[in-house]
Amino acid sequence: KANQMIILSQAGVPVPKTIYGSIDFLRKVAVKKFDFPLVIKGTKGDRKTQVFVVNNKVEFDSKMDELELVEKRFENKYMLQEYIVNSEDYRVMVLGDKVLGVMKRMVGIRPNVKNVFEKADLPTEVKDLCVKASKACGVAISGVDVVFRNDDISSQPLFYEVNKTPIYKKFGEYLEIDVPREIVKFLSELE
Repeated sequence: KANQMIILSQAGVPVPKTIYGSIDFLRKVAVKKFDFPLVIKGTKGDRKTQVFVVNNKVEFDSKMDELELVEKRFENKYMLQEYIVNSEDYRVMVLGDKVLGVMKRMVGIRPNVKNVFEKADLPTEVKDLCVKASKACGVAISGVDVVFRNDDISSQPLFYEVNKTPIYKKFGEYLEIDVPREIVKFLSELE
């Protein structure tokens, strides 16, 4: 994930401010470059188990103590990322040079409230950046995650992940796209 942020940034794809390093480095140096709240992300795992929002120094120190044990067991590495104020984000399904579809996810406010999904669209230039992000990461079939500060779609998009193995079940449900069929069609047309 950290390497992906570097690749995207070098390709001219805007990403949230991100710093990667050991827990010791993140504690001593990196945290001084961020305001709270901030996000701590594991380089392995998923959003539910390896993404943590900390709101203040006390929460940060507590989470760092916990993650330091994981790091010592060589189970994961971590990075800090700026917290982007938003209540929704977008997953864009990319197949080669085109965007297959866009889905908006409204984030559940409370821990036991599920996310809500709906069909969406984004400006052409944002979709073009999704294709560029996917290509920069060397991925032909991807789910690109995009967010806008304060949900302002007219602001600069920030790209926080190119998923190499996107789960596309929700695309079929909400966008009424037969994603497996589109993938097979795409792959059969490759030379």
